[in-house]
Amino acid sequence: MSTHSTLSGINDIAHKAFDYVIIGGGTAGLCLAARLSEDPTISVAVLEAGNAYIRHPVTSVPGLMAKYLNDPNYDWCFKTVPQKHANGSQIGFNRGKCLGGTSSINSSLWHRPHKDEIDAWEKLGNPGWSWTRFSEYCKKSERLSIPTQDMVEKYRQLFDPVSHGENGDNSFVVCLKHIYGSPGPVPIMFPVKVSEYDMPVQKALNGLGVPTLTDPANGEVSGTFQTTLSLHKDNITRVSSVTAYYLPNAHRSNLSVLTGAHGVKILTTKSNQHGEVSSTGVEFLHSGQRHVVKANKEVILSAGTINTPQILELSGIGDPRILSPLGITAEVDLPGVGRNIQDHISYAVSFELVDDFKWETMDAMRDPKFAAEQVKLHAQQKGLLTMSAAGLTFAPLQIIAPERFDELTELAQNIASKAPPELKEQYDIQVNRLRDKSLPNCEIGLFPGFWSAPNPPKPGKRYLTLVAILSHPFSRGTIHINSNSAETPPAIDPHFLEESLDLEILLETVKFMRRLPQTDALKTLISGELNPGPRIQTDDQLRETIKGNIKSIWHTCGSASMLPRDKGGVVDSNLRVWGTQNLRVVDLSVVPLIPLAHTQATAYAIAEQGIYLHHKHPYLNFPHSVILAAAEIIKLSNTSKGRL
Repeated sequence: MSTHSTLSGINDIAHKAFDYVIIGGGTAGLCLAARLSEDPTISVAVLEAGNAYIRHPVTSVPGLMAKYLNDPNYDWCFKTVPQKHANGSQIGFNRGKCLGGTSSINSSLWHRPHKDEIDAWEKLGNPGWSWTRFSEYCKKSERLSIPTQDMVEKYRQLFDPVSHGENGDNSFVVCLKHIYGSPGPVPIMFPVKVSEYDMPVQKALNGLGVPTLTDPANGEVSGTFQTTLSLHKDNITRVSSVTAYYLPNAHRSNLSVLTGAHGVKILTTKSNQHGEVSSTGVEFLHSGQRHVVKANKEVILSAGTINTPQILELSGIGDPRILSPLGITAEVDLPGVGRNIQDHISYAVSFELVDDFKWETMDAMRDPKFAAEQVKLHAQQKGLLTMSAAGLTFAPLQIIAPERFDELTELAQNIASKAPPELKEQYDIQVNRLRDKSLPNCEIGLFPGFWSAPNPPKPGKRYLTLVAILSHPFSRGTIHINSNSAETPPAIDPHFLEESLDLEILLETVKFMRRLPQTDALKTLISGELNPGPRIQTDDQLRETIKGNIKSIWHTCGSASMLPRDKGGVVDSNLRVWGTQNLRVVDLSVVPLIPLAHTQATAYAIAEQGIYLHHKHPYLNFPHSVILAAAEIIKLSNTSKGRL
């Protein structure tokens, strides 16, 4: 395990008092810690259950991600309960168990949701959570590395500078600055190396009606594109909340981070005649011993969508029907805790490439000797591990399944008409989005190699894998404790494919992907299909193989939804837990309606916006665009010797 000299020891935290105690040193948690500790008068303590692993290969090299999954040293190794509508499968819910959380073991994809999806959060009863404001906090978190001139030419087609009123040789760069901003702590960049067949796949998609996207960061995400990545441009290593938010600020005397500290319970006391409670501290486990740390101002829960509801329930905040049988007194009667679970699920199709295919794929990494050589090459910014799977496609249902469009939208309406009151508004939004023929609802990801089931790869063969991803599930699940011990994982039941519409949309996306090898752009590159394989032909056969081989994409949301209390909400629009005075949740569990996006950038933006909804620093709460404008004025002032 890598260590860092500024990490705290148990004696620095146990039985001490801090202004803010953050449970979880993951994606959002370290962002919050860095922002709060900008004020030197505020003391901040972070409790992280995992170890540090700073500058360890698992946290540095994105291409090694698969090697470390399901290793309990780095991964919580969660699994669902058997899924009734997915052939009884127990599906892995991988999550980073280390400093930085899942930002330390993810695939580094970085892009923003569609603007309508964020506006939907505000429509559900959360003033201030509009796309206009949210996008400012997206910009606040990120810092785009402007491409070199050859990369400008390579990626110019993905943007439309003219749409921003810019002209001239530098219009592309000006466009990028306009979209992304520049001063944030998370470096992002375009991939330096992608598969040679990314462009043929893009052309094949164009041929089936999917356009190439011009502005993937401006809130319009319908089309196919190469996404940006959270990577350091100098050495092509992963950017996590550790490298972006913690390490640059680890020297601060008012910031304490303790690893190996498993938060188990929030300590509370009744605070007023209305029955509200105040959080006074946190009980945690460290090296097998229980300790307490006190919070003078607030406890902030950033433990992630799975651990956050577990800790709330162990603290007596949740549904009494869940808590009482386990001997836990309900301090706050809040039935929404652990409900409204949504996740992106996938089914992958792998195509075998022709024998004389010369381009590189990740299939070569199955050879241990070759893989070891690539790790050494990566240290020199060379080799296969610098390749990124950055090809994403978001398309409307009308393009994916035009023949069944009316049938499927009617099925969606039927689901909405029978929805319980707390879900009615969410389903109405989903139905209206599905009906809009211009809005994307289906995702296709591209992986340069084999990544599918159930048939294993053939020795010496190379593959192209397309991944169908269900973006807006109608099924809703639960995450609840089944023990009063924090060391027992909660019961994770996402109810995958419970609503038949979810399976039908996945089915149609897979069928769409199977048409791509027939296009002129791909037919000379592909020799056959490995998964699901030529024996799977009918819709019923395909439904069965999908049900037996779906995977989670790690984007679980909703277990502490930001909604009105009477609609199943757990936190209000300031991210304060209903029924409490000084307990907040800041992580993906607050998302009330899952967006069509890989959620890393969203998690950072939630943390950036959420912390400033309440903790208003003198200047940092200004919109990002105002800060940029002020910086330009200062620059002009300096260059003109004080004359504006």
